[in-house]
This record gives sequence, structure tokens and C-alpha cells, in this order.
Amino acid sequence: MTEKVDVAVIGSGVGGLTTAALLARRGLSVAVYEQHYVPGGSASHFNRKGYSFDVGASLLYTLGKTGKANFLYKILTEIDEPIESILDPIQIHYHLPKGWQVRAHYDREKFLAELTALFPKEKDSIRKFYDKLADIFAMMDSLDYISLEDPQAGMKFSFSRPFSAIKLAVNSFKDLGSLVKSTFQDPLLRRFIDLECYSWALVGANATPLINASIVIGDRHVGGVRYPIGGVNKIPYALVRGIEKFGGKVFYRQGVKKIIYENGNITGLELKSGEQVKAKVFVSNATIWNTAELITDEQAAKSLLAPFKKFPASRSFFSVFCGVPKEAIPDDYSTHHIILENWDDMEKDGGTLYLSIPSVLDSSIAPSNCHNVHAFIVHSFLEGKRDRDYMDWKKKTAEELIKRLPLRAKPDFYISASPLTNERYLARKNGSYGPMFTNGKDLLFKPKNLTPIKNLYCAGDSCFPGQGVSAVAASGVSCAMLIAKHFGIKWNQ
Repeated sequence: MTEKVDVAVIGSGVGGLTTAALLARRGLSVAVYEQHYVPGGSASHFNRKGYSFDVGASLLYTLGKTGKANFLYKILTEIDEPIESILDPIQIHYHLPKGWQVRAHYDREKFLAELTALFPKEKDSIRKFYDKLADIFAMMDSLDYISLEDPQAGMKFSFSRPFSAIKLAVNSFKDLGSLVKSTFQDPLLRRFIDLECYSWALVGANATPLINASIVIGDRHVGGVRYPIGGVNKIPYALVRGIEKFGGKVFYRQGVKKIIYENGNITGLELKSGEQVKAKVFVSNATIWNTAELITDEQAAKSLLAPFKKFPASRSFFSVFCGVPKEAIPDDYSTHHIILENWDDMEKDGGTLYLSIPSVLDSSIAPSNCHNVHAFIVHSFLEGKRDRDYMDWKKKTAEELIKRLPLRAKPDFYISASPLTNERYLARKNGSYGPMFTNGKDLLFKPKNLTPIKNLYCAGDSCFPGQGVSAVAASGVSCAMLIAKHFGIKWNQ
């Protein structure tokens, strides 16, 4: 059996689903092929003992109704599949060495006051620094989103908003670290800014693009961090409904075995079931390394990977998902926490502990009088098999991680997930969460949706702008824009 469509999408992560939903809405025939039994990729979920656990991060941006950088809200509104979300009054509660604590409040003045209390000599510099980021975000938030690979859209923007275009271009070649060094004297305050970046980018300020930092840090005080009622999985399920409503299809348990390369372009897919897929355009939502492994021509695969030499694969994560009694969590506890015991360990495997308790905001995802806890650490990939030694290591690592959690009672149960688990269930090579920046000045050099291979596009965290649900949604929008233009469809018609 052969399926024939205009656009075939490999993987149902938020980036791929966004591309598919927006193109289906514009009348193209679309099919999505997902190897798992649920959509969402790293934004998917699983259920255990009455709990619903988010597989990945539960700290989400761009779900608010204000501004133009609210990608998720706009996408779901356009396909008429809105979801309800709850504003989180605190983005992250930082637990720092020496018992220091800082809460990144939605209320910007509260956050600045807490940070200034720790570094009173840097009072003016702190405000100057965060004002600079807010100013860049305000400029970004006023702009219509365009694909950076569409020359006509770029020219139109440059002529209509010349000063904004210049400001954007200049700041796109800057890293956050340079601003940190020119603004702050206190070495611990500089390290805190590194942690602000590491909390979402997994790199310090020097490797973080100024534009990216401005969007994340600026938006937390504007659109804010929001949690979808019912869990993060409500986003991919809403996108799937949109795809199907406009005539598209989403196939589960249909992993792709081969991306068929013939005569200089991609001509089809071969599924693990043996079925064939023919399309005019193909979009890979898999990581760039997984995508390359599927391509039937070795030289074509090498050409796909060549632009990523400057962007190495990120490490993976080790997670524990816990069900805990309500008394384990203080009543005044916020949702997201970062725990760091030693500044020198911040970027080491296991050095920074991430803790999310989304049931603080949404009690529907846990049984009555219980809380849903997700704790995780960055961890390098493990070579080897899932043998007895591996299982012993996994158990030991999970128990050590749980001991670091500020819980008032033991978990009723826990489930652990290693980098091997991430590779297996999320189909991510080595469990990696995508290419990372090593130089914050390289923002515009990061590969985008177009690839060196004819008829093959990419969407997701292997593309510009990077990791995170909002970022991959943005990559899906720009990918859909390019493909719509390829088919001669006006975007705003």
C-alpha cells in the first residue's frame, strides 16, 4: 500500500505537528508518521497510578494572549483549538549555594528586589542589565514573525521597519556573556546569570545568544510562564485535532525505516511496516542525527550533517517521576525549582537539579491529596546494554537524586528514566535534546528549515531557534511558511 500526500512529516513533536496543522489549514494534504503511540515527542505524557506525568519540561512560554511572540497561543487560535492555561506567578525558584534563594517572579519588580538584596552593590547594574533585555524583547514582541530563509519577507520587513531591522541584525551577532562582563563586577552575580541561561539553554551566558536570552527572560515578565490545564500534552493533542479537522492524518506506531533518496532528491518514505509513502515535500521532525541515519544515500546524509559541525549534540537527562503525598510539599511552594549546591558543579553531569511540581498549579494531574513531582539532572549518554549492572546503576542514581529533593515525606512510588530511556521511547539518538550553541554569536548560523537535500525540510529542536516547546513551535511556523510558498500559497490568505 502506498500513501500519497502533498506533505509527509516524520515525527509528531510540536515542531512537526505545527508545520502539519498550519499547512493542512491552508488546504494541503498532510500525513504525520509517529513511531510512538502518543503525539508530542518530548511534550508527550504517560499515566501511572492516577498521575499524569509530563515527559519533558513543564515550564512553558508564549501561551499568553499579549504581544506577537506568543507563538503557541497564536498557532492554537489559528487552527481554532485553544487550550486553557494557568499563569505561574514564579518562573523559577533558585536554591543557591550558601542557602541563598532568588525567585524569578512574574512581577518584575519583586524579582529585581530579591536579586538586589543579595547583591546590593550591584543595584544599578542589575536594573540596567534587565532593562536592556526587556528593551530587546519589547522590540521582538512588536514584530510579525517571518522565515529568515525567505528573502522577499526579509526585504519587506527591512523596508517597513528599517530601524528595527538594524537593531535586530546587530543584536543577532551578540552573546549574553559580553553584556554580563560589561555590566557586572561581582563574580557570583555573573555566575547567577550563567545559571539563568543554563536553566533553559544548558549553556552559560557566553554561549547564549543575546536575542534568545532577551526573549526568555523578557517574556517571563510579560506573557509569563503558563501551564496547560491537564498537562503539557494538551498542546500536541490540540495540534492533532487541528490536523485531522482540516483533512490531515496522524499515524501512530508507524516508524520510518528509510528516507528514500533518488536522483538528487527525496522521493519517498519506507515505513517499518513495509508501507510506502509518496509526497511532494517531506519534513523531518526527528533530530538531525536520526534523520541522517534514515537517508538511503551516504553522501546525501553527510551533506545534511555538514552545517551542524559548529553545533554539537546536547547531553541527555536522567529523570525521576514521583507520586508524593500532599504533605511532602509545603503549601507555599512554587512550581519550578533549580537546586545548586556548588557553583563549580553547575555544568557537570548531575550538578544542577531541576524540580517541577506542576500539580501545585493544576491539581487535576494527580490524585486527591497528592502531588506530581518530576526531578531531573543533565546526564551524558551511557554506552552499553540494559543489563543487571545498568539496572543497578539506574536504581542507585534515582535514589541519590530523590535524596536531594526538599520533600517532607517519602514518595509513594517513583519511575526513573535514563538517557537510554530517552533514546528508546523518544527516538532521539543518544537521548540528545538537539544541537547546542557553543558561541552565543552564532545565532544566525544555526541551520534552519531548509536542508541541502531537495524536497527535505526540517522542523523541531535541530533547527533555529532551538530547544523548548515554544522554540520548536516557532520552527514549525517558519517551516510551514516556506512550504506554503513552495506550493504558491499566500500565507495570510
